[in-house]
Amino acid sequence: MGVHCSMNNSIELPPLFNCNVVAVHRVTGRPQFATIFAPSQQDADDFVADMQPDWIVIRDNSDLHDQTDLDMIDAMFNN
Repeated sequence: MGVHCSMNNSIELPPLFNCNVVAVHRVTGRPQFATIFAPSQQDADDFVADMQPDWIVIRDNSDLHDQTDLDMIDAMFNN
């Protein structure tokens, strides 16, 4: 009797990206930075928020803005 291992089973992992996470320390107010390998920016933000409860993660919320607002902001900064 022996143990048989089969290498035919494979797990496909999603690609990992180098994500930069920016946060503010809840007590000191100092900026915090982390580089995390994650499948997405949201996953990196969530991971840091879960692992560092004293950090307030600054998330990209550009999807909450109307395109007209973004065009106005670009015009203000001559972009």
